[in-house]
Amino acid sequence: MTYRPNAKPPASAKLPTELLGEVFQYLPPRQKARVCRLCKAARVEAERTLYTCVDAPWGRESGIALLRTIANVPRIAEKIEAFHLQVSPWMLSVLDLVASAFTQLVNLTDLTVVFQAHSTHLAEMPIQRLFQTLHAAPFRLSRLSLLGFRFADTLPLLHSQPDILDWTHTEGEVLNSPPSDLLPRVEVVHIHPHLIRAFASSRPISRMRIPFGQENEGPSVFSVIESLSKFRRTLRVLDLERRFSVLESTRTSEVLTKLAETLPNLHVLVLSDQRLGLIPLSRDHADTVDDILTAISQFTRLKSILLHRPDFNHRFSTWYRLWRGRVCDEIGDLFMAACPSLNLVAIPANQTSYDYVGFERMADEELHTVTLDRNFIRLAWRTM
Repeated sequence: MTYRPNAKPPASAKLPTELLGEVFQYLPPRQKARVCRLCKAARVEAERTLYTCVDAPWGRESGIALLRTIANVPRIAEKIEAFHLQVSPWMLSVLDLVASAFTQLVNLTDLTVVFQAHSTHLAEMPIQRLFQTLHAAPFRLSRLSLLGFRFADTLPLLHSQPDILDWTHTEGEVLNSPPSDLLPRVEVVHIHPHLIRAFASSRPISRMRIPFGQENEGPSVFSVIESLSKFRRTLRVLDLERRFSVLESTRTSEVLTKLAETLPNLHVLVLSDQRLGLIPLSRDHADTVDDILTAISQFTRLKSILLHRPDFNHRFSTWYRLWRGRVCDEIGDLFMAACPSLNLVAIPANQTSYDYVGFERMADEELHTVTLDRNFIRLAWRTM
């Protein structure tokens, strides 16, 4: 066949738009943008894959260019379903443009906004105006992640978005008078422990992640767990992270016992115990292996338990005692024997490994070993 560079391709060479979309998913954003400029026939699918999920750039020039495109080209703005924005110092001078861009995001359902409150460049950022802009936008969100903001500043936006199903807010503050009608349909939450009180009544929450730190551990851990009782009918998956708390005195076994009492319908528990920090736990505040197994035995409907690898290992830590003189198969057997309802135990492959091994209980009661990706543990509370 003779190659003719100026010849038009036959009709059979045209790819269907569905296939174009699959191809464009593997192109980096810059190449997708190049396709949009150079190939009108493929522009529709290239734009769809480029703009469906947008991570706004940090730089001033590229950031302003994106905001102008969204504000001035409705065809592109209508394609955006997910938007990730990190508040940058240059936005102080273009707040009107930010407002114009958000006004065009009519089909947005997934929004993440990150604010580095410790940055001196952002000290004068009019946060209230930013949230007024978001409050006035026409979108209806199903997922909202707000990182670095005061909860009180976000309330107008939360009240204006009753369809949110997935909510993340990691900054904490004491709530003296919790709102009564916040997020009535929310099902998945990743929030600071203090914000449990943001729900004055039950919500259909099925998945929850709570990171405990030094400022909210100690006696308050029990009060937080007690406040979860309003979700006992629907809550099935809980990720509990206890990190860097050098002053707290609540044993992990006591926390597990309280969880079993408060959440009898819990199916999946992801547990991370990172409490050593700079000061080791004392012998009085450390659990024995028997303490942990006795606590786990009190769960009657728990199907899966996943243990995160801690970043450190001390001879008084629960982690150290669990692994001392044992291999992972023995640990899997101990957990399965302690809690007959368990079908899956996931733990690191060994005492220092970042890889995970899962033990599944088969129909004949034999344990089947499976290798797990480390991201499986990190995302288990959302995916299981």
